[in-house]
Amino acid sequence: MYSLKKPSVSFQEAFRRCIFRKHNESDFKNIESILQACVDNYESNAEIKSLHEILPLDENSIIPITNNNLKKLYSDDLQKKDDPRKIYDDLLASAKYGKCVYCSYGESVELDHLLPKSKFPEFSILPYNLVPSCRRCNALKLDYIPSNNRVGFVHPYYEDYSQIEWLYARPIFTNNFLNVEFYVDDPLNLISAESLARLRFQFTKLNLNIRYSGQVASEISDIYYSLNNHFNKGGSYDVHTYLLSEAESARKSNLNSLKTALFTCMANSMRVCDMDWEI
Repeated sequence: MYSLKKPSVSFQEAFRRCIFRKHNESDFKNIESILQACVDNYESNAEIKSLHEILPLDENSIIPITNNNLKKLYSDDLQKKDDPRKIYDDLLASAKYGKCVYCSYGESVELDHLLPKSKFPEFSILPYNLVPSCRRCNALKLDYIPSNNRVGFVHPYYEDYSQIEWLYARPIFTNNFLNVEFYVDDPLNLISAESLARLRFQFTKLNLNIRYSGQVASEISDIYYSLNNHFNKGGSYDVHTYLLSEAESARKSNLNSLKTALFTCMANSMRVCDMDWEI
């Protein structure tokens, strides 16, 4: 999970590019002010982490346009028409290192609607509501709608916890084999209780502990023999120093990445540094 710079393209620009030369362009233009009011409300609530307070637009207020028409602005226009598609591609390209905004691990290959278009079609093409994600996280998130400010997803355009360490890991030894468990915490109380609760909710909802734990086996396997070489040369101290160096390198890239948490917890484990385990 990481933050992103807010898109430079406005809803108005995205909307006008999507409706350009549509057979019912004039009908869309007639409801632009209604949709813009919805967008203004979205931004105001996002600023104070209160997206859960937004109610869906009454479809009767946009007749003859329908909710389905609004959804198709995304599927038929933003995703497919040459000019609007540039907006889609730019949003997708904003992903850091090409990684999913939710897990920071999977490849970002599609855009997710933070407030789902199935329930909020008025935000189908709102750039601030579209975030780059991997298919796995997008599928697990589905059309989830937050009910309060403790059970929802962190908004990458309006929230930034990148300078606070909140992803941790602990070693788990089973029959002398090393496994790692990941979890969210804030031991220094630098994050509000509500924000920490949402970080934990998102982590659990997307099954990130299971995903991360399943991936670290290859990470550990890749460095196992290197760790043994360090141990043979300088014992536990050399292993500890090497792991700290790997953790610091990962930390500079992403303070809350899988690798940062993994190498930090390994470096802090006496049993790991004593090489009293196997793969």
